[in-house]
Amino acid sequence: DTVRPYLERAHRTSVEMNELSNMLLALARDPTRIQKEAREVDLAEELPSIIEDHTLVADNKELSIESQFQAPFLVDAPPQVVRAVISNLLRNAIENSDRGRILIHASGLATLSIQDPGHGMSGEEMSALYTRLTRGGIVRSGGIGLGLIARICQHFGWKLQLDSQVQGGTVASVTFAPIAQDRPLGH
Repeated sequence: DTVRPYLERAHRTSVEMNELSNMLLALARDPTRIQKEAREVDLAEELPSIIEDHTLVADNKELSIESQFQAPFLVDAPPQVVRAVISNLLRNAIENSDRGRILIHASGLATLSIQDPGHGMSGEEMSALYTRLTRGGIVRSGGIGLGLIARICQHFGWKLQLDSQVQGGTVASVTFAPIAQDRPLGH
């Protein structure tokens, strides 16, 4: 009974990684096909399991993860892709922080931000990061990498923004495309 939650999380992660790898292969082969997998996703419902998957690693670093969200927060996208983008940005926040609070919050109608208490980046580091991202260079994180996340965001018409904070830390934000008005909700 004590290991059941860990096994369930490992199983869920395994299934999600299989879905993600299939999604990424489809994106590489036929980018328009991946759009057909889009559906209405409520991030307020997805976020608790994403946070739960990262809690153990965060706890080991004396980090708490808090979510300030008002439901619903709807985006139109393949759920696996949304989970992968948010998971990778959260993983980056954890990897680049030692202790404190990581805050996930929504702003506007379609922007999700992850603010970490890390060391932040200098202006030169931010410039170099954006240069590598725009050139399609590899920017490794603990997951599939910021370079791939940037390309995924670009493909779906989402805006990925990274901002270093004066008081330290970084804010990673994704502004998702609005839900198409001509598409019935729930499809």
